[in-house]
Amino acid sequence: MEKKQKSKKTVYLITVIACILMVMSIAILPICNVLKESGYGDFWWPLVGLIGFFSLMIIALILLIYIFKDSIYIGVEKQLNKYSKLPLCKIENVNLTSLKQKLEEEFELVDAFYRKKEFSLSKDRICYLVAFTSLTDFEKDIDDICLKLDGLNEKCSNIAAIVILTKSKVEEEDYKKLKEFGRNLYVSETIMPASAYKSLIPMIYDFDKECLSYFNSTRKMDISNYNHACKKINKICKKIQSQK
Repeated sequence: MEKKQKSKKTVYLITVIACILMVMSIAILPICNVLKESGYGDFWWPLVGLIGFFSLMIIALILLIYIFKDSIYIGVEKQLNKYSKLPLCKIENVNLTSLKQKLEEEFELVDAFYRKKEFSLSKDRICYLVAFTSLTDFEKDIDDICLKLDGLNEKCSNIAAIVILTKSKVEEEDYKKLKEFGRNLYVSETIMPASAYKSLIPMIYDFDKECLSYFNSTRKMDISNYNHACKKINKICKKIQSQK
């Protein structure tokens, strides 16, 4: 039987109780020291303080562990709702041939991917991979690229794989899937940040409009691989535009 998810109210209440217990566990040590110095009662106050400290701290940690999964779920749900209101980012007047030429100049070609490894202050090293494929079925196209990506056996711990799906007459449903897919990938990375991460960044290129569309957040202090990749492709596109 599937475990019932706790309500936000329950999670917040238990979190508050756990925080209060942590504060009490820290406060009990100096209180016991004062009682010892004043000679109050026939107790060995240092021992009482230590027992109180560890008891309260352990109970607080048990409570936090108890609501951990529910807290993550609530955090993910909150972020998804927040980012669902954001429009897609669009880079217009970008010729696809020019984009590929610029990638050939700055990246190396490894199998079906343009690859470039760069130093990053926030990530130490980050490896950018860019692949192009025709957009026919969004989920299947992404899955096919992921299989190719797994076959690369890339050693870099931080990977930002940009998948550019190309199509003429891009439909509204395509953009809807792009936004939903990109948002979910972004939230999954940022809600549980790690020192090493493999990120997938889907983008759609419209041949008719010469426009590149993708999802990204508006966060200023964003060190995710996802955001690094968006900035990288944006920088390349601006170089192309400046040469026109």
